[in-house]
Amino acid sequence: MFIAIGMARLNAHRAARELITLFSGQWTNGKVPHIVFNPHAPPRSYLLGPEHWAPAVPSPDAPTTPRQTSGLCQPAVHAIAALRILQAADEVGSGEVADGARMFIRHLYPHLLSWHRYLLTERDPEGSGLVTIYHPWESGTDNSPRWDAALEAVEVGELAPYERYDLQFVDEPSERPAREEYDRYLWLVQLLRKVSYSEAEIRRTHPFLVKDVLFSAILVSANEALLEIAARFGAPDEEREEMET
Repeated sequence: MFIAIGMARLNAHRAARELITLFSGQWTNGKVPHIVFNPHAPPRSYLLGPEHWAPAVPSPDAPTTPRQTSGLCQPAVHAIAALRILQAADEVGSGEVADGARMFIRHLYPHLLSWHRYLLTERDPEGSGLVTIYHPWESGTDNSPRWDAALEAVEVGELAPYERYDLQFVDEPSERPAREEYDRYLWLVQLLRKVSYSEAEIRRTHPFLVKDVLFSAILVSANEALLEIAARFGAPDEEREEMET
């Protein structure tokens, strides 16, 4: 999404394509996955592929389209990117590109609203104002030492053998997470798959439930961006009230 923000004033079509790609894999509960896999991409050189995310029993919330996605999300910068595209169109004024950008954001708005709704409810059912993340990779600060203490409390069970492709692309392996850390990352994914990404089961049983201040602060900023978009297109008052609470 940072690519979309950066491209908004340089290439509106390219910026919009970033959003289109991610939202093509939006789950029915509103979740926007952090990866939408390209079925035509060459063989991967990095964990994890689509098969590592798919649960044995498909989630009823997973996309009904044939797009394969991850089961995690990341900070909600999507509405911020959408607003940047809209602002860039306003700077241009009129024309095919500017008018097309406005139509695109109008179409995207309900999908953004559904995404924010998911975060404000499923990821904060108690209404604390802080979003719960299920994995360090959802934070946007993936391998940060911020998560060391929480990860140390995660007891890893039996994992299938796996190959660290990422270690082939760094000169110094110590610059990547240690094997013990990666075991925990994969174990958390395995636990999420085991319950088919059921939000209720995750809240009840998952060993990594962290209220992330950074994620939550980004959501506040994204809500403000979404409010601007909602006002621009005359969204109902009740939808605006959802984002203001």
